[in-house]
Amino acid sequence: MTQFSIAAPELARLTHNALAFMPARSAVGACRLTIGRDRGTPVLEITATDLYAAGKDFAELDDFPRGTFETIDLSRENLVTFDKIARAKKKDEVRIEIRHQDGMSVLDDNGAWMPFLDASDRRQPVDLWERVDETLTRLERVSPVIPEFLMIDPSIMAKFAKVKCSGETICDLYIAGPDEPILVKIGSTFRGAIMPVSRDEAVASDLIGPEGGWDFS
Repeated sequence: MTQFSIAAPELARLTHNALAFMPARSAVGACRLTIGRDRGTPVLEITATDLYAAGKDFAELDDFPRGTFETIDLSRENLVTFDKIARAKKKDEVRIEIRHQDGMSVLDDNGAWMPFLDASDRRQPVDLWERVDETLTRLERVSPVIPEFLMIDPSIMAKFAKVKCSGETICDLYIAGPDEPILVKIGSTFRGAIMPVSRDEAVASDLIGPEGGWDFS
């Protein structure tokens, strides 16, 4: 079990950004919450994807978590509730308790713990988060190139326009090739990926979904 506090505005930024990559009709019914470290600093990280684009963002925690670092899946419905709690708290802190593979709870204004069930059963494929992590890590290491021709589905790219961050909101694109996922960086904490559309290769590639877009499944 892990307990920690996070500033409400920071939590609201994470939940808002995650929801941008979890549309109501998304094939993925869960996002991932992870308590980890970034350069030694404890952080809360939320990762979400609809299989055509992915987004991952983190915020530093106000205190070191009590207990072990944890990872759970949260349903879209619960993420919406989580987002409302964060925005209602405004400038206060939100106290959270995560129980290993048993969901989490949020301390409400009356001092009672509000439960949220783990939603890992809504994650398909089972190794989805490993695939997303591997893709983003690999793209961080490639040398960007500028292809002569690139097709991007504007409705998928629009998800990144919803991302909130502190400081500048310039969107940096790291392009490894016309058929590779594009790494998207916004601000100092957000990382995401989007795949260019390849209509000609849609039938031949097992990475291209039925609508002509690449996905993580």
